[in-house]
Amino acid sequence: MGPYFLENLEISGQGTTGADIYGPRTLFPSTDVPILFQPMSRAELEKYPILASKQPRMMHYDPAIQGESRRDQKTYIYQWAYHLMNWVEDSVGQCSARENARTLDKRLNRRRKLKNIYWPDPFYLGCELFGAYPSVHDHWGAILRIEPDMVDGHRIYPHLTIGLALSHCGKESSMLYEELAVIISAMQCRALQPRVPEDQALFEEDIETIKSMPRVFGDEKTFPLLLLSFPGPQNFRYFHVCMRGTRMLILQSKLYSFEKEETAPIELLVRLAMSQPLSEN
Repeated sequence: MGPYFLENLEISGQGTTGADIYGPRTLFPSTDVPILFQPMSRAELEKYPILASKQPRMMHYDPAIQGESRRDQKTYIYQWAYHLMNWVEDSVGQCSARENARTLDKRLNRRRKLKNIYWPDPFYLGCELFGAYPSVHDHWGAILRIEPDMVDGHRIYPHLTIGLALSHCGKESSMLYEELAVIISAMQCRALQPRVPEDQALFEEDIETIKSMPRVFGDEKTFPLLLLSFPGPQNFRYFHVCMRGTRMLILQSKLYSFEKEETAPIELLVRLAMSQPLSEN
């Protein structure tokens, strides 16, 4: 299946409403940027309702946080995103989280042929997906890391979905340093990912040694990435990213508010997290 473009998505009616994804609400619509991820459909997700006991326990945003110290504000922003992404991971990967998905092979991520990337894994060799800038209190981290399943024991798709927790507030008109940093870091990790047995993922090699190893995706040129970002004070947005030669193409969504549980687009977040890879062919 080939890539989607914004124009095609609008024509096919796959997300032009405010509660859905894509459509004209992206900030920089351009048919030059392919969308190489197919989100889970709303109809498919509705087959697996979350159990009452597993509903996300989201805090309503408290404006009083603005009166606290800058350090406390940054901690709050990071922690709410961290806990929300842990809930997403549990809701798609646990047997007891959803109706009609109570066995290992019926979990949402298994049905979508996706898996979390846990350490140790060759992906992490020479990789830095956590950081702090400009101070140690301005931290960011790739809490959620998802990739397509192997096919017959081989990694075929280079696609990555990354969920980012960070400490800063975001604006509609720009992206944050942390967002760009994790995009570059994750794509570099994928580009350098060595072709080694899984049990060798424990070995720590220096970056020059890793660069000299045969690569899993040595012929790849695009390295598609879907970034799910959670800037403050309590928002969400996503980025479609891929390479075109030496150029990095980035498509950025609008900000979605998670300040109130009843209006937070939880369904959208899960559907995006469960995106499957698309090819350009």
